[in-house]
Amino acid sequence: MKLITIDLDVDFVLGLSSKELLRLKEIIDASLPKKVDNNKLDFNALKEYYNLVFTKSMRVVSDKTKTNFNKRIKEGYTKLDIQKVIDNASNDKFHEPNEFKHVTLEFLSRSDVFNRYVSEKNHQVPRNKKLQQQQGHTNH
Repeated sequence: MKLITIDLDVDFVLGLSSKELLRLKEIIDASLPKKVDNNKLDFNALKEYYNLVFTKSMRVVSDKTKTNFNKRIKEGYTKLDIQKVIDNASNDKFHEPNEFKHVTLEFLSRSDVFNRYVSEKNHQVPRNKKLQQQQGHTNH
């Protein structure tokens, strides 16, 4: 993006009609950098983290999953809450016998499932031992 500066004379601006002033404001607003949304999800990073925690090789995040996670963000949850859900789900003994076969990102993005794992009192470390070592966690 090329940065340009415009030096507007006060008399020039005062002489503009309200319609011209609105158009000038639109031009200036369009040229300003857009606000960065800190809660905008990077679904590629989310997929990579999920694959790392569950030692899976999921390739695509479905539109339904994206929509559901965006709904959770609009409800006030954060990226850290999503990480907590993934980590806590990875420690759920109920899914262990099936090797977490049904614990997909789509499953975790569902409102009731998300609320169950995010509401757990403690944020558990992910079950993947290699990931625990990378993050500096140890099991005692």
